[in-house]
Amino acid sequence: MEHPCRNCGAPIEDGIPFCRQCNAPQIRVANVQTIETGSPLLSDEGLSIPPPPRPLRSSKIPWSSVFPAALVGLGLLMALGRTLSPPAAMGLAMLAAGVIAVGLYYRRNPGVILSPATGAKLGALSGLMAFGILAILSGASMAVLHSRGELQSTLTEVLDQAAARTSDPEALAMIQQFKNPHGLALVMIGSMLGALLLFVAISSIGGAITAVLLRKTFHR
Repeated sequence: MEHPCRNCGAPIEDGIPFCRQCNAPQIRVANVQTIETGSPLLSDEGLSIPPPPRPLRSSKIPWSSVFPAALVGLGLLMALGRTLSPPAAMGLAMLAAGVIAVGLYYRRNPGVILSPATGAKLGALSGLMAFGILAILSGASMAVLHSRGELQSTLTEVLDQAAARTSDPEALAMIQQFKNPHGLALVMIGSMLGALLLFVAISSIGGAITAVLLRKTFHR
């Protein structure tokens, strides 16, 4: 098939790019039409998609959360000590101290998340502070009320009860050695160290458990 040249009108077969008479080009390139949309298109640089909020991870230990937790733990220890045995009261009170320490941290730092290790440290510090406050109060009470003799008599009574439950000569000899002033001092120091370890261990467990539970709640 033929078509007339757009420039001179001479007949040209289809598919020939130039007119043989005037050399005018016969292939037309369609202009790129701009696609109109309701809203302007943004380039990749113009698009700004904010990332999803991610919880921060903190390893700082806020004393403002530790101190109130220690006080609450001591208050629970005194309250529960009236109805429960001393080991049970101490366990529940220190567990609560660790829980409260982590809970206060989350309340005062919204959006921040604690790792279980940091929660354990936070709980351990609350237990350590609770023991320190209790030791200071006990020492002041002994100094003011002169109750050191009562403490020694209580320890002696505990040793007598332990001696009554055994017939081992070596154990009885060791108990007798603990009854002198030097031995009683060692018993007191050992009891304080044991209580310190229990305070720190139980409260750290409470802090770690609370941190794990709150992390799961946060990620739901």
